[in-house]
Amino acid sequence: MSITTRSGIQLEELAVIKGLKKYFGKQKTLSLSGQAYNVADLIKNLEEHLKVLEDGSAAKATWKQFVEQDRVMRAEFKPALEGLQKAVENQYGPKSTVLTEFGFKPRKARKQSASSKALAADKQRATKAAHHVASGAAANGTNGANGGSHA
Repeated sequence: MSITTRSGIQLEELAVIKGLKKYFGKQKTLSLSGQAYNVADLIKNLEEHLKVLEDGSAAKATWKQFVEQDRVMRAEFKPALEGLQKAVENQYGPKSTVLTEFGFKPRKARKQSASSKALAADKQRATKAAHHVASGAAANGTNGANGGSHA
């Protein structure tokens, strides 16, 4: 009895029931591990367990349908909820307690790491330097197209 999957257990228990009926069906009791068992009760218990496994499978299938239906419905109304949250934030402020009355959590400012701040500063300096070089032609009075002067 090392089978652990539901379908494996079902197959095994069906085989046990079949074997009990075929080979021990005429006996009233069976001595197993030093204990007496009623054969009819063993078969009944196994059949009840199989019913529980079948009911569990049906419940799982139903649960999967509910989960899928929930995903579809949430995807449909998520944009409306996001729009409502933005509208409430615009009217009452992004940190207003009114948001909580709608069940929304105020947005938290994200924390930047020191390395991302340094990277952003480097990018900003590089952009400024690039713009300064590009605007230098206009600043010194030359026309960038033909290299001539405006005079």
